[in-house]
Amino acid sequence: MQSKLLALLGITVCLSAQAEADPRRPDPFVGISLSFSEIVMDQLPSDTSFGKDVQIGVIYPQKRIYASLDFRDWDEADTRVIGAHYDRLWSLGRRATAFAGVQGALADFDLNDKHQTEAHKTGPGLGVQAGAFWRLGDNWQLETGVRHTRFQVEIDSQLVEGNKLESISEAYFSLTYRSN
Repeated sequence: MQSKLLALLGITVCLSAQAEADPRRPDPFVGISLSFSEIVMDQLPSDTSFGKDVQIGVIYPQKRIYASLDFRDWDEADTRVIGAHYDRLWSLGRRATAFAGVQGALADFDLNDKHQTEAHKTGPGLGVQAGAFWRLGDNWQLETGVRHTRFQVEIDSQLVEGNKLESISEAYFSLTYRSN
């Protein structure tokens, strides 16, 4: 877990460096999300789960850059996903904004003890996301969106050979606090 927190800190430092390179004043934010997700593995049945994550990042007038740490418990596995996100923003009026973007992720994948032959396996993923957020006042915003991420994570199992985490698809709601 300590290595995951260090990775999240590293992503945050990279985001800060990007924020300093842009001459416009960024709007820093932190948020929490709840999501409903489907996991697809090639040797085990698909499963659905509720997840939770935290985000930290910056918003500019036409883009958003942030890091996230996501936790999910499935029937057959547990995942923790560290993500770095970039979204393009389009204003839909005074309080609403649409977005579409990409995500780079690192998934930590644990099969239940009855299946697993090694402690855990970590692997990369790439994804796309889209949605909208609404300002609820000066500092709060509500967001809803969808995300689909493909992974390259293979793990040895006692029941199936060469099980792979193929993808996670999710629909989510997020509450965010913005400083400006």
